[in-house]
Amino acid sequence: MDLIKLHMDNAEDLLARRISHLKRPFIARSILTGLDYRLLASLSALRSTVAIPPATIDASQPLQLFLTVFYGLQQNLNATIEVLDDLADSLDASAHPYIEQAFQLAAITPEPDAKLPASSDLSRKLLVTHAAQLPEIWLQQGLQDSDDTVAAICVQRLGEQRQKDQQGLLKQYSQSKAPQTRLAALLALARQGCPAAAEELTEEPTATLQHSLPAWHAACWLHPEKHASSSPLALAFTGKPVVLPQLIEQMEHATSMADAYQAWLWLTARNLPHYPAIQAADAPAQHVAPTPGTQPDTGAASRWVQQQNWHAEQHYFLGQPLTQTGLGRLVHHFTGRCVPLLATHQQLQGQPSTERLTGFCLPDVQPTPSAEEFSDE
Repeated sequence: MDLIKLHMDNAEDLLARRISHLKRPFIARSILTGLDYRLLASLSALRSTVAIPPATIDASQPLQLFLTVFYGLQQNLNATIEVLDDLADSLDASAHPYIEQAFQLAAITPEPDAKLPASSDLSRKLLVTHAAQLPEIWLQQGLQDSDDTVAAICVQRLGEQRQKDQQGLLKQYSQSKAPQTRLAALLALARQGCPAAAEELTEEPTATLQHSLPAWHAACWLHPEKHASSSPLALAFTGKPVVLPQLIEQMEHATSMADAYQAWLWLTARNLPHYPAIQAADAPAQHVAPTPGTQPDTGAASRWVQQQNWHAEQHYFLGQPLTQTGLGRLVHHFTGRCVPLLATHQQLQGQPSTERLTGFCLPDVQPTPSAEEFSDE
């Protein structure tokens, strides 16, 4: 078999699996680390198949798009961004995950005095999000960006520096008219122990908080009575076991089933067996894989809750108590869309966090690792 084709097929399969894994609320770090090791080995073997700097980028072939951007970012950052920007307006949304994976894996390390390229909104967002070190000049340019998402990411990065002399600047951005930028600043200040910012964050309307998953989660946790009724996901974000019966009841109704099950997963990290939504009355009960057209077994959910010894006043997330030990355990073992929320909790509780706050999107309903992955074995 052609060795290049073998590596191409392997890279395509592993990349698709990586994209799928990172859509999950949480994924064991060991799974992602093993996958990345194999993916980067194939990418090393394929380096000679891509011209750098690229003259063009074939956006119709997802793997070729990924390879060109991945190698280009490492070897000729500005030229690659220029070519990518020419395509930005015409790129189909299905191509975006492949471009984002290229930025994630390329480990971009710009020169300290490099200027942020005059790029499309997509390129600027990915550059300021995934640069391993964000040059100060990029940070300052990004803070003034007209795109709310780009500016908000730079406010996050500013907050991560945790320098007291920057609190005045964060307070300035907390008054921004742009919702993502304002939420990013309020959350950064709350993480740094500013009670006024934490209070202001909890006063934001739910519709505004939904622009930022970490901010919404923090507001629900800080003020559960105000936000718990806004959606099933908000119920889970309160972290209180008392909401579990309500989530189970919501899983029995078609209109709230998907959101309630997603909320159940975020709070408990416990997969539930599923049944076909429609089956003959005399058919034996039979569990099936969670897919469209199935419904969670709420009886199994109720039995599981009865077996737990959860404390009513304790906050929980992904099945673990939100204590220093519980959070440390989650951060050590898991990554995925839970990471910004874990970092938020650590710093709201006065603990240092090395996790980056990235992403402003809400979680999709995705299959998740089983609860057994939380074991020490």
